Amino acid sequence: FFFIHEHFARFTSHVHSRQGSSNAILDKLYFVGILALGLRHGRGEKEDRSRTETTYAKTRELMDRFAAKHGSCRCRDLLGGCELLTEEGQRHYKASDLLHKTCIPCLQTVGEILEDMLQ
Repeated sequence: FFFIHEHFARFTSHVHSRQGSSNAILDKLYFVGILALGLRHGRGEKEDRSRTETTYAKTRELMDRFAAKHGSCRCRDLLGGCELLTEEGQRHYKASDLLHKTCIPCLQTVGEILEDMLQ
């Protein structure tokens, strides 16, 4: 489990530096995906990093495919600019039913992509 968490921490750090701050919801979506990809493809040992590089490539593929379908990998973008860290953002999120309109479809997308990638 540690090596998967390590991959996740490194990769999300890279993504955040490229795209700005992300929301914990999306991080959790990716964590589940990266966990599954890490379990499937593993991690290289010592000088043989080919399995690690495969896992990184598959993780990038997951994120790219998700962004291709939804237009972004950032929660704020996916939620139309809704800032979940504010009371106003929380009210908007609930009033607009973004859980069902956006978050659940995003979860479904990650599941569909993973199903395809893990076959």
